[in-house]
Formats: sequence, C-alpha cells, structure tokens
Amino acid sequence: MKTSNVLMTLILDKDMVVTDVPCASATLIAQYAERYFALAVTAEGTCVLGFEGEHQVSLNMQDLLDLFKEKNSDNLH
Repeated sequence: MKTSNVLMTLILDKDMVVTDVPCASATLIAQYAERYFALAVTAEGTCVLGFEGEHQVSLNMQDLLDLFKEKNSDNLH
C-alpha cells in the first residue's frame, strides 16, 4: 500500500527539539529583517523554496542533492 505521508524530523536551534510525525509535507519559514525565506518538502520528494516577493523554485530532492554535489563537492561531508 502506497501512502502520501513521510516521516519528517524537525530540529530547531541548539536545543534540538525533535518530532517524528507522519505528514504530507514540512515547511520552514525564516524571517529576515526585510523579508522571509520559505522552504517546503513534500512526501513526493519535491523541494520548493524562495524568498518573499520572488518566484519560487521547485526541484526534485535528488536533483537538489546532485546540484549541491556538483557545485560544492569539496565542502560537503
């Protein structure tokens, strides 16, 4: 049986607040002085991200990882 839920772990700041809950997606919003940044991850493996007032970018998670590996292979551990 296929489900649209995935286990997500949320870790917040140095106190490491962790929650494992089956969910359909997870969204992180970071508030900056002049605008915010949002990142969403869906159970289907899509990552959507962008800054307020700009067009968002949608990538498959594997494509996003491949992009980081290509651009930052020396910095990834």
